[in-house]
Amino acid sequence: YTTEYIVQLKGHTNTIIDMMWGKKDESIMSCGLDGSIYEWKMDENYTRKDYMTNNSKFTSLAMTNQMIISAGVEGGKNVIKELRGNDYSKIHQIGPMRVVQLNSFLSLYNFPSIIAGTENGFIQVFGITLILDIFLIIYRSSI
Repeated sequence: YTTEYIVQLKGHTNTIIDMMWGKKDESIMSCGLDGSIYEWKMDENYTRKDYMTNNSKFTSLAMTNQMIISAGVEGGKNVIKELRGNDYSKIHQIGPMRVVQLNSFLSLYNFPSIIAGTENGFIQVFGITLILDIFLIIYRSSI
């Protein structure tokens, strides 16, 4: 590691809460308390794609093979939000506990799931499936 300064990416107007590498490490994604999710392509121009939302505070990002998933509060409700481009998103209300950290994984049997850590100290597991390209939460359990 050289710790050489390369670039400063600007966009958020409030605290950045989570960041991750995008698919194939070709981009960087970030979410913040300003309600914005940004994706910067790692090209020579650092092209930025905006996933702007109103009335939202995101706390975490995760990625599955099919989509980007964010968690936080939108319109006063605790949600997991699925993002598939600027023109499509779907919101899933998840109950009274606010999710502060997300991760996704495939089980040993290729069953996709989302792991969510809550502000109350619980870990919740959400089973998901895609039916006709629609994201469905098919079970939830707290650990």
